[in-house]
Amino acid sequence: MNIVSCLLLYPWRTLLALAAVYDLPAHHRHPKEQVARKLSAAIHSRLSQTLASLDQDSRAALRALLQARDLALPRPDFIARFGPLNPYRPWQLHAPPAPWPTPPSPAAALLHHGLAYSLNLGTRQRPLHVVLLPHDLRAAVAASLDLPALPPTPLADLQTRKLADLQTCKLADSPDINADLFAFLSLLNRQDYPVRHGRWLPPRALQTLNDHLLPPDDLGPGRSELQTARIPFIHYLAERAGLVGITGGCLKPTLIAQEWLATPRPQRLRILWDAWREPSAANRALWRRYRLPALQEDDDPLARFHALLEALAACPVGSLASPTDLLDRLTERDPSLLRPQTTYAAWAALAPGDRAGFEDRARATLLALITGPLAWFGIIERVSESASQRDSEPASRQDSDPPLVSLSPLGAALLGRDDGAWLTDPTPTPLRVAPILEQETEEPTILLDTSPGFPLLDRFALEAIAPPDHVAPTPGDAVVPGRYRLTRPRLLRALQRGHTVEGVLNLLERASGEPLPAPPLGALYRWADEFDRLTIRQTVLLQTRAPGLLRDLASQRHIRQTLGKTLNTHTIEVRADRLDALLRRLARRGIFPHLDLPSTDAPPALAGEGAEGQAERAAIAAALRIYAHLADTLGLPTRPAYALARRWSTGLPLPLRDTVDQTVERTLEALHRAAPPEMEDRLPKATGPLLESLEAAIREQTTVEIEYYTAGRAHHTTRRVEPLRLEWRGDVVYLIAYCHLRQDQRVFRVDRIGRIENGEWRIENRE
Repeated sequence: MNIVSCLLLYPWRTLLALAAVYDLPAHHRHPKEQVARKLSAAIHSRLSQTLASLDQDSRAALRALLQARDLALPRPDFIARFGPLNPYRPWQLHAPPAPWPTPPSPAAALLHHGLAYSLNLGTRQRPLHVVLLPHDLRAAVAASLDLPALPPTPLADLQTRKLADLQTCKLADSPDINADLFAFLSLLNRQDYPVRHGRWLPPRALQTLNDHLLPPDDLGPGRSELQTARIPFIHYLAERAGLVGITGGCLKPTLIAQEWLATPRPQRLRILWDAWREPSAANRALWRRYRLPALQEDDDPLARFHALLEALAACPVGSLASPTDLLDRLTERDPSLLRPQTTYAAWAALAPGDRAGFEDRARATLLALITGPLAWFGIIERVSESASQRDSEPASRQDSDPPLVSLSPLGAALLGRDDGAWLTDPTPTPLRVAPILEQETEEPTILLDTSPGFPLLDRFALEAIAPPDHVAPTPGDAVVPGRYRLTRPRLLRALQRGHTVEGVLNLLERASGEPLPAPPLGALYRWADEFDRLTIRQTVLLQTRAPGLLRDLASQRHIRQTLGKTLNTHTIEVRADRLDALLRRLARRGIFPHLDLPSTDAPPALAGEGAEGQAERAAIAAALRIYAHLADTLGLPTRPAYALARRWSTGLPLPLRDTVDQTVERTLEALHRAAPPEMEDRLPKATGPLLESLEAAIREQTTVEIEYYTAGRAHHTTRRVEPLRLEWRGDVVYLIAYCHLRQDQRVFRVDRIGRIENGEWRIENRE
């Protein structure tokens, strides 16, 4: 609707009063359309002076109309935000000669100048009362308020403009919410942390997590999670999106978290953003529970957050300012950001001192949101000036000045603007298994190198076994980003937490897309052979396979202090009150025993906790162990948390626990025997003809061609290899050979070789 259309909907008394404001001769005997056109011309002719005379609140009201859909807002909402309209009623006793001679509110000022119109666009039976801005005033008002229309901008143009804006600046060390959340979930996946008060992480978990955050967080005193700066926001987002939950008494990633890790990065960010902005009662309660920036006077902290986002959506991408200057620009566009969540009339009734105090508190809260959660999420970019710019203008800025900030392209995309740009994941790249490091002064180490394109879900599974490096292995060395070190202690800790050697091998093969080289494969099996040298059981007993090992341990004074009576040459009693000390002292000596102990957490109560309850608990414990084994063997995307399986085994009598062990073993053997043909690569099968051919090739030192099934990629490849030797590990036979495809020595399971030929003969393994 244009100005003429709006004026024609006004009653004659309002039309004549508005004509008096613009000093136009008008009478009710004149044609109404003629008066409306004269008024429209007068409003347009004095528009620049009128807009210049408006105060900040009136300009904010105009801005709200300009940004509203169809340039109209519901009248009750507009009055609540910008004050009463004070309509002209000449029949009242003390009515002024013209409407709004001294407008009492920003809303009334717009109606006084004919810039906004209060109309009923519905019917008398179904009214639709709105306040609208005429379409023919849109361009002039937008230019006056510095709100140009934002046409869609191609991504290439956006990147070019962004580089031009920041050519004298550099990005400051800003957190990456995607990396922070991954570090948070990965830590919870590889370690068990019993929560405090149903939600919070203990101090030792905060210290460990902070080692993997970039940049590190400010932990404060470090006694509580709520005393830290960034970690509560990370935890809040994870809980809002359903990525974490209490499992087995510990805070663990959920199945939703593994699905979240498998999605593309734009979708991951959108899931977090929608969960953060959801206007629900649960979100409001959680907002205050995690102490996100909020005013104590606000009934709804999310309402002020959404108002800040609406004002921020009008900022241009790449426009640099300090956080305080940015907030000043935002409050200039919408002064209601610094006001209580009440009507304008209630705000106007406050004393000047109360207004100033509330504005100071609101300003501090909004600054905390801008420099905190919004910057951590990536909505706001923090930028620092380059050295050249600081040298050229030494007096303009000091080192103590706050960094410059701007709305990021990601922020524009999340706020629904056409000129935004989403962050995307790099091209997927495989894991690279480097040659094993084995020196006299170092423990043998398998180096695993990843690039930024390594899939996040594979990285999540890898870090459950080998945590990322955050300190240099030796003084003076640099930490290599994306490098993992798989050592004997780390493998034994993974086995102690329920992982299997087959699961580790399948993970490395799947992530690298090729068979493991011979040295890493042999090292993994050698380390795994040491795992069950010691077993700690519930009574509590320490058992060894070799009597000599038990004598060596009992002869050491610090170990002997934790032990009790010797039962036989393989078994010795452990003092229950010194169990933790025993485990620490064994770990310092490089010994990681198999733990067969009850959990300190009480398991959930079952109906009929007698014999029936124990039977149900045993069935659940067996099912969890079988599923964990299948997840490792078959390379399933998820595996049950170790804390959950341990909790369900707690409290079972020893005879029943032995029965569970036997049930699991028999079930796995039956699954191996009944495996379908497509799973044959996982199971031993007859290899007699192949073995004879391979032994002949080794003796004759000839090159053969094999068809090999790669488990990690689930497909067959043809390779030319030079067989070197055969090795037996249990019932499985391995071929160590030089692979012409990889130009390196590789290990092949013989039961995964489909055929072998050398040009003169051909043998197939199809049994």
